[in-house]
Amino acid sequence: MLSLQPLVWSSQSANTQSQKDFWEEARSYGLNVGWAQSSRDFIGTRGMLTLARSADQLSEKEQKAQYTNMYWLSQTVHSSIAKIVNDAEFAQFNLYLTNREKEVLRWTAEGKTSAEIAQILGVTERTVNFHLGNSMQKLNVNNKISAAIRAVMLGIL
Repeated sequence: MLSLQPLVWSSQSANTQSQKDFWEEARSYGLNVGWAQSSRDFIGTRGMLTLARSADQLSEKEQKAQYTNMYWLSQTVHSSIAKIVNDAEFAQFNLYLTNREKEVLRWTAEGKTSAEIAQILGVTERTVNFHLGNSMQKLNVNNKISAAIRAVMLGIL
């Protein structure tokens, strides 16, 4: 998980008794060799995709030929699953921004000041700051830029 380099594994790599027990069980399901690829996204969620097969060791030539495809697949699967997991986690914490809070954060992300946002939305600057304050509290950040960044990173905006 600390490296984005692939980890190629096989039943021949067992050294300890617990590893041998693990491989004995894996072989009972027909698994003898595999490729594990870790992944990370921009909000720090980590994952690992492993593809395994029953025969034929992975040659160095095959690894080089398939590296780009495996990396792409692991990132694609990770982003899809992370979205589902993150959505479930956000629902659990009841993280909900109102449409107006999202709108204010979108303009903030565009670099607009509170006064400019107020003019665009036809509200007072105090109202804009009210929505920014609520957003910052809900997103657990200390300033409006951090709120906009976190909202984007969480997929809220």
